[in-house]
Amino acid sequence: NPDIAIPQSYQGLPVTMIGQNAFKNNTGITSVVIPDSVTSINGSAFNGCSNLDSVEIGNGVQFIGGSAFANCSNLNTVYITDLSAWLNIDFNPTNGNPLYYGADLYLTGEPVIDLIIPKDTTIIKGYTFNGCTSLTSVEIPDSVTSIGVGAFNGCTSLTSVVIPDSVTSIGYSALATAQTIVMLSTTPPPIEGNTINPINLKQIIVPKGCGDAYKSATNWSNFASKIVEAEE
Repeated sequence: NPDIAIPQSYQGLPVTMIGQNAFKNNTGITSVVIPDSVTSINGSAFNGCSNLDSVEIGNGVQFIGGSAFANCSNLNTVYITDLSAWLNIDFNPTNGNPLYYGADLYLTGEPVIDLIIPKDTTIIKGYTFNGCTSLTSVEIPDSVTSIGVGAFNGCTSLTSVVIPDSVTSIGYSALATAQTIVMLSTTPPPIEGNTINPINLKQIIVPKGCGDAYKSATNWSNFASKIVEAEE
């Protein structure tokens, strides 16, 4: 059957894990539905499922292992129903995120285009939206203090990200495909040398009167020519 629905339970016991290599190299699969009972998708679980087109991730998933979705280059759509649950997942940096090859993320049936991170979020974990092609803008609340490695890398349609002054840490490649970055902090937060990619970057908008501070700050200075002050 090309359409796989993982059961919530089997022989009276809950299904909580998709084991390592469980569906590896199964080229007959085109879609997968993972229920809320599953908490872990282990390494290479769907590695090599080259005809896999869509996957629905249940709200119980907390971990996706290395190469879980490696070589799934036709995976175009990822469905979720709870954004906070998605933000809670620990993604292995090596093809752990099903969005990796460039997929659209759908929340309750609607494409995630203008993303508003929930106000109770404190950390955007590494690789959370890595490869999300549907995303065009991101608004982050002032409850967030950290943006993890590669969090928004590969978001090729991302035109604007607003970073609040609560953010004190931004990981490498986190904003590598962002075109416009709006910083609300008067003090430049620490960034890695490759947090931002100058090839994709059009401008960094900083608070009025803070241009010189950003232009002289470590790693921010690499983008001095693209740093502009807000009009207000």
